[in-house]
Amino acid sequence: MNIIEYVSYPNEPLTKYNINESDVLVLTALSYIEFPDICSGFGRVTNLGSLARQLLVYTPVFREEKFRDFLVAIASSTRFYNLGVCGYRNEHQEVSDTLQFAAVTVKISDDLWFVSYSGTDGTVVGWKEDFQFAYMEQTSAQKKALEYIIEASKNLDGNFIVSGHSKGGNLAAYASLFAEKYIQDRIIRLYCNDAPGFNEKFNIVSNDGYINMRERIHCFVPQDSIVGRLLRTFPLKHFRVVRSEAPTVFYQHDIFNWQVNSQGSPVILSVLDPITATFMEAVNFMIKTMSHDMRKDFTNYLFDIFQRENIKHLNLKYLGYAPAEFRKSLSELKKLTLG
Repeated sequence: MNIIEYVSYPNEPLTKYNINESDVLVLTALSYIEFPDICSGFGRVTNLGSLARQLLVYTPVFREEKFRDFLVAIASSTRFYNLGVCGYRNEHQEVSDTLQFAAVTVKISDDLWFVSYSGTDGTVVGWKEDFQFAYMEQTSAQKKALEYIIEASKNLDGNFIVSGHSKGGNLAAYASLFAEKYIQDRIIRLYCNDAPGFNEKFNIVSNDGYINMRERIHCFVPQDSIVGRLLRTFPLKHFRVVRSEAPTVFYQHDIFNWQVNSQGSPVILSVLDPITATFMEAVNFMIKTMSHDMRKDFTNYLFDIFQRENIKHLNLKYLGYAPAEFRKSLSELKKLTLG
């Protein structure tokens, strides 16, 4: 079953004593939901099930139908209905700085909170930040992620599970590894789900935060992982391969396609697809051969193409139907990188 089907399966409420890794994937996916402004503060906790029902009534159009299905399942879920939501953020900025950042905190109990960082929302701004991981020491979203966990720690008592998917997994890792030790000591688990890594400027394995947190770090990737193998910096011992029901590489990345079982565990595979793994090793090697200035120039050139074509939102389905002008621009980019 996928995680939406799982939401309706268990018949006992979620608590700090019975939380499992399927629950982790569900709560991670919550960061993709656009919650109302009443959820923005940490001082007020709003019932998740009630929020789901309100969003189903008052949201005329969802970005994707899976988000409606997800909320329908939560609205009638014994396990997730009575959880609380607070600290919702959703920020975009394109003019002076590149920023796409979203996060939400879920109350599991009075002394356990789940901090969920969202991945790229499909906007060009969000995707550009993914590319910036290859050369920047700190992106705007990473700065926001660290500020967020600091704010949460000041306002909430108890411990945290910190998680994120795609870019959100990188943000979860950045916030957790670069927070002060007194915050790290309150993080009982860190999940980076098919998330890109860090460039070599970070030297992660020698970082004090990594050394302090290394026994609590978990990385899930699907069998044909591309995003989660990009700039891989965590040692392989942190990684497990979860089965995705999607037939294509890009849609395997979608956390809503990942498979879990009735016992509350992700369906684990023994190895990554060897062809995809070899391909990503070559990609990462190529990136390492480029200077940071070259990586920056490549990123700026690519996203100048999107700006020139007035493309604000990237959808994987769209790329197959790109206009002739856009395909021509990509040809220009290929010549630039090869020549």
